[in-house]
Amino acid sequence: MVSGDMSQGPRIAVIGQSHVQALRRGMGADGRFAVVDTNGLAPAWVGEDGRVTAAFLARYPRDMACVSMVGGNFHTSFGLVEHERRFDFFCPFSAEAGVEAGREIIPFGLVATCFRRVLEASMFGPMTQLREHFTGAMVHVCSPPMLPPAWHVERHPNLFGGKLANGVAPQGVRQKLYDLHTALVREHCAAIGARFLPPPDEALDAQGRLLERYWADDPSHGNAAYGALVHQQLLEALGL
Repeated sequence: MVSGDMSQGPRIAVIGQSHVQALRRGMGADGRFAVVDTNGLAPAWVGEDGRVTAAFLARYPRDMACVSMVGGNFHTSFGLVEHERRFDFFCPFSAEAGVEAGREIIPFGLVATCFRRVLEASMFGPMTQLREHFTGAMVHVCSPPMLPPAWHVERHPNLFGGKLANGVAPQGVRQKLYDLHTALVREHCAAIGARFLPPPDEALDAQGRLLERYWADDPSHGNAAYGALVHQQLLEALGL
């Protein structure tokens, strides 16, 4: 539950990077939420030591609730583009049980260790600091399972423009990378006492992938309609 007099300004700090834009567009003029995309901050919100700066944290009263949308795209940057050594792996966290014939099989432990090391530095450290700063409830919003087919990526490459010489990796491989990423984030939320908010069920198909009507014009984000669903999830999760 969110406590305090909501008439005195925002009582919920939404802190993250590019994924906050869908929520910002989807929630409309909901003054209870103060949304910041830290990509637009100068200087950076995280210092050279990898820690959230005291100046950034001082912007927010400690008794606010916190919605974390920190990170969330590492699985895309890691595996959207087909690697020159076509790889696959078995993932115990995924319903994608098989591997594609003819691909190099990478040990799961190796992939998981790589993900864990990157996420610890880029995502989990800042999330832990936010949990320590805010005394109100903390919710972390899972990144959307965009996982679009190759034609959508090629039509809307965004930051991957000019990087698709090897093509787009198969959806099955990308699904396993997403599921691994999600499992590690869920695990960290449990460790720090933050509520993990999964993607809204009504936005997903039978395979757990984002329905086309919720795709943004890029390979990794939800659109405003998706943000509206997440907004409703947050209202329920925060008891508003």
